[in-house]
Amino acid sequence: MNLLFFIALIVYSSFIWTAYCNARASAAPLVPVRFYFHIAYKWWWTPEMRSAVGRLGLVILAWLIWHRLA
Repeated sequence: MNLLFFIALIVYSSFIWTAYCNARASAAPLVPVRFYFHIAYKWWWTPEMRSAVGRLGLVILAWLIWHRLA
């Protein structure tokens, strides 16, 4: 079960990385420091990022429940 969890973690982290790369490609250059938080907030709330984090959260929750019941 631990192997399946780590495989799922790698797969879903690749979704998060893809969403991050897509957001970086479409964002303005990250030169001014004062816009870092604004861009991070804007990047975090993209639909791809929310769905990837939600799916990762469901995998972690299922793993925790599985280990509590086993």
